[in-house]
Amino acid sequence: MRVVKAERWHRVDTTSHGSRRCSACGSSQLVPTGETVLDSGSLKWYRVVRCGGCAYDLLEEESVAAVGAE
Repeated sequence: MRVVKAERWHRVDTTSHGSRRCSACGSSQLVPTGETVLDSGSLKWYRVVRCGGCAYDLLEEESVAAVGAE
């Protein structure tokens, strides 16, 4: 587990239709890395997801990630 400042990271954007996209390049090729991080400011847990388009590591809120995985 790492402690991060979430505002410094790109994120997974979820559309109203439930699709997930990279906030940096818009790619939908997202692969979980298996890592979980804690935002030191808000104390929210995030899952780390790697974008297949731009290779950035993105943050996805744990509650959103659990719903998207079903």
